[in-house]
Amino acid sequence: MRTGSRDKMWSSILRFTFKMQTAIKNGMWHGFNWEETLPEAVTTRQAAWRFINQYSSQATEK
Repeated sequence: MRTGSRDKMWSSILRFTFKMQTAIKNGMWHGFNWEETLPEAVTTRQAAWRFINQYSSQATEK
């Protein structure tokens, strides 16, 4: 999950934070992560891929 502090869904995602790893970027808008060269978007996508790779590899090992 990812959001920006100006996103209307921020409060819902913040509550979900305790159940799942999330990246909240202050001052960002919904969908900021699709900006190709925005540094915050790049680091958010990298964190998402690390999370996915970590848990998908654990699922295939079981």
